[in-house]
Amino acid sequence: IVAISAALFCGALFAGGVNNYEGPDNGDWSADANWSQGHVPRPDEDVGIAGVTVNAPGMINVMSLHLLEATLCIGDKTSRPHIAPVIDGDLTLVEGSKLYVYAGELTDYDVFETDAKATEAIRAAANVVTIAGDFTVEDTSVVYPECGEITGVPVIFKVDGDFTLAEGASFNATKRGWGWMADEWGKQPKYAKPCRGEGAWKAQGWTFAFGPAFSYPGSGSNYGFASSGTKQSRDGKTYCYCQSYGLSFAPFLPGSPSSGHYATTLDAFRSERGPGSIVILCQGTATVDGLMNANGLMSGAQGSSGGGIMLAAQAFEFGESASLTAEGGGASGAFKPGYGGRIALLTGFLDGELTDILKGD
Repeated sequence: IVAISAALFCGALFAGGVNNYEGPDNGDWSADANWSQGHVPRPDEDVGIAGVTVNAPGMINVMSLHLLEATLCIGDKTSRPHIAPVIDGDLTLVEGSKLYVYAGELTDYDVFETDAKATEAIRAAANVVTIAGDFTVEDTSVVYPECGEITGVPVIFKVDGDFTLAEGASFNATKRGWGWMADEWGKQPKYAKPCRGEGAWKAQGWTFAFGPAFSYPGSGSNYGFASSGTKQSRDGKTYCYCQSYGLSFAPFLPGSPSSGHYATTLDAFRSERGPGSIVILCQGTATVDGLMNANGLMSGAQGSSGGGIMLAAQAFEFGESASLTAEGGGASGAFKPGYGGRIALLTGFLDGELTDILKGD
């Protein structure tokens, strides 16, 4: 049934010049033999993928892209290359399809020296998915935007047409934000925030997550956030922090991970990665009747903070099933839950003005 549906889908949807994926499950986008036209999709070709998982670690540039009961992974979760996928037409997910987009990482950690430098550098390093047509997510399809775990670089969907998130469809950023780098104390770059404690506990990890004071890194829990430009000194060094989640009206940054400050076991210290961010900049109408989830999860230590949701469009239409949520993660026992994240809806902005907003102008 899946094979027949896939054939009907690809045959009926496209006409001439179509390049359909015909390779194995969990196959490679960059292998010529996996495509019906005998070559990797080109910028002037419509592309269809049905019933399989395809991995695209490098650049994608196609006319349109349609997924039917398919999974597409864009970017390499391990090497985190900086790529900028381009779809010159429509991007459509139907029948329970899944789209994973992995952001790249910053390599110049000294950008964390000042608040303005850090925020702008992270935004500039974002993996921007450019969609010249409409972006449609239907049925039970899911989009997973994954921020850089070390430096918080986000995924940004830039849509020139309309954006539709239908009932039953979703964006899921849970556990796709900042995390702890455990067991790598010797690799701690400048301006990273270590776990507070002595001896072995202090050596268990560090994070770049913004906001928490030096003594309580990682969590968006009961210790609050440092304000923009706040500095603290310790051992002759100055540590600087950005606003949590970026700007209050442009929350494009992910959430902080849970904190191990009061952890009584190593397993409790290795707690949840923070949620990521969901950023969609749409020049048309945004119709939302599905779920956008940037919640933190339950933790065995201090709860992770909520993530960020930023949705911009010329007009909004929300259905009865629409839900946008960025709650802080819960905690057990004496530990504290995380603070909630931020959600921003923006309308009436031109493309260039949205770029300026992300820069803080």
